[in-house]
Amino acid sequence: MLWFTITSLTSDFWTQKNMANIVGTANGDSLTGTSADDSIDGLDGNDVLAGRLGNDTLNGGAGYDVADYLWATGPVTVNLANGTASGADGNDILVSIEDVWGSDFDDILTGDASDNVLRGQRGNDTLNGGAGYDAADYFEATGPVTVNLATGTASGADGNDILVSIEDVWGSSFDDVLIGDATDNFLFADLGDDVLAGGPGNDTLSGGAGIDTAIHTGNREAYTLTLIGPGHIISGPDGTDILLDIERLWFADKDLALDLGPGEAAGNTVRIIGAAFGAQNIIPEYVGIGLDLFDGGMSMLDVCQFALGTSLFLSLAGSNSDFDFVNTVYENVVGASPSDAERDFYVRLLVGSGGSMTQAELLMFAADTEANALNIDLVGLQNSGVEFV
Repeated sequence: MLWFTITSLTSDFWTQKNMANIVGTANGDSLTGTSADDSIDGLDGNDVLAGRLGNDTLNGGAGYDVADYLWATGPVTVNLANGTASGADGNDILVSIEDVWGSDFDDILTGDASDNVLRGQRGNDTLNGGAGYDAADYFEATGPVTVNLATGTASGADGNDILVSIEDVWGSSFDDVLIGDATDNFLFADLGDDVLAGGPGNDTLSGGAGIDTAIHTGNREAYTLTLIGPGHIISGPDGTDILLDIERLWFADKDLALDLGPGEAAGNTVRIIGAAFGAQNIIPEYVGIGLDLFDGGMSMLDVCQFALGTSLFLSLAGSNSDFDFVNTVYENVVGASPSDAERDFYVRLLVGSGGSMTQAELLMFAADTEANALNIDLVGLQNSGVEFV
């Protein structure tokens, strides 16, 4: 047999093919074997090792390493505790492997005592994490997944999986439902508008991108919600959970919006309501309407225009004249009527009075002021969330 060693690599990621024996580098390598009985050694770095055909030896070396069976021509049975993998393409020996990527068939993937990540890919797979703190990985799923650690099941476009001794779930790029069990789970939803329920235990729920919702089974008053730098901590009968990139909370009796930061849907909604209708009208019904508009893709200017066209604004202002518009918005934001000079200044900014701004544009400007943030107690809302229906 020939022996090949990669010695002069400068890139962080390397792919080497068609070699019977391969040695990687100190970097993160992607090493692919041949149809022969290969010996693949990743050395240092976080490596991906694919033996392909033959009875191969895959040695990850130092780092966090993956045994890759994506291209297997049939189902594989991988057991990291025993250091073995078997299937239609051969019987492999696995050394210093932490993660496994399965095939497009019905695989059985079993971890060891370390913290493993198991990706079944397509097929109806069995993922058994074994000892350690283990994750089921659905990053590459071709459609949304529903994962329930309490029942030990996962279903979606790529198949129906059985989950055993799995503590973490990594969701897909679609709209997933991720449910934990009684242990301390980490549920990461990635992309999509996802629903996450940690269940009992002290869980970390990370929504990723999209409009993501966390479910808690009790009434709102049973929980304490605290704003922290990157998100919130919520404590209650279900345990103490960390919420990251979670936009909405569902309780048994009410729903809260948490996306109250700059440019976020709930934050823009309460700012517009405060400026157009007054802080006293930040009520669940109106907040829900605003969220629907923003979640549906409307811009802040569009929603400002919508607010000015409502019967509520007309009843508060008395008419749609520039004079009454300025009076109403100024009083809502500042808490007092404008002086004649102040009113005239803002009226002259408007198109109908010789200026260049529309009423919607001036409302958007007023909604985004620090005075309006104080008027609606935005900081308080960011701590408590805002109720919506």
